[in-house]
Amino acid sequence: MRNKVCLLLLAVCSLLSLVNLCRATLPRGNWSLGDDAVTRHEQRFEKLRSALPPDVTTVGYVSDPPIMRGDVVAGKEYVLTLYALAPVVVDLTPEHHYVVGNSTTMDHRLPDTPHLIIERDFGAGVFLFRRDDR
Repeated sequence: MRNKVCLLLLAVCSLLSLVNLCRATLPRGNWSLGDDAVTRHEQRFEKLRSALPPDVTTVGYVSDPPIMRGDVVAGKEYVLTLYALAPVVVDLTPEHHYVVGNSTTMDHRLPDTPHLIIERDFGAGVFLFRRDDR
């Protein structure tokens, strides 16, 4: 009987500790599902994803700011774009028929590449380019 009481007391203490830990670490305020960076990025790219022809399996990628070694923010934008457009492969080069443009700067300065023509501007810094090989 004493062992059962000790086990019950241990379980209750553990549960209380877990509840306190959850209360201390969960955000407070107006937090809700879908209000996170990944979901917001997916929503930015939703129209572009729908506009891609169904037979497209790989697209290129250009960004502003461009991805540089050690640039965590630009790297994060690229990884989020990979996630948002999967299963389409997003290659870091603009050497594809379709190229995704992702600009997170205020003036949306994307690379001036003469062989890329803006197919569509989706707003919020999201562009779809088409390669012009003329």
